[in-house]
Amino acid sequence: MRLILTLLALLGTLSFHAQTNKSTDVEISGLPVSMKQGEALKFELIAKKDIKAEVAIFMDTYLAYQANAEIKAGTLTYEFDTTGWKPGKYYVLVKNETIHYQVDFKLE
Repeated sequence: MRLILTLLALLGTLSFHAQTNKSTDVEISGLPVSMKQGEALKFELIAKKDIKAEVAIFMDTYLAYQANAEIKAGTLTYEFDTTGWKPGKYYVLVKNETIHYQVDFKLE
C-alpha cells in the first residue's frame, strides 16, 4: 500500500486538501480539490454549535468572497459561480477569536 501511495504521489495523481484547523467546532465538507473556472463551487460548512465567524474565499490578494456570518449548529451549504475568478490556488477560511479553519482548492 505504501508503495502504491508513493508512486501515485510521484506521478502527481494523488490529490489532497491542505488544511489548518485550530478548532473542532467547524468542518468543511464536499470542497473539490480541483475544478475548472466557471464551474459551481459548492461545499458544506458543518458547525457543532452556534458560532459567529468570518467566512472568506481568497487567493493571494484577490478576495472572491467575504462575510461575517452567524452560523447555526448544523450544516450550511455555500454555492458560488466561479465565472470571472482568476485561476490559481484558493483558500476557504472560517475564523473568529477561537476558530481558525482553512482549506484550499485549485481553480484551473
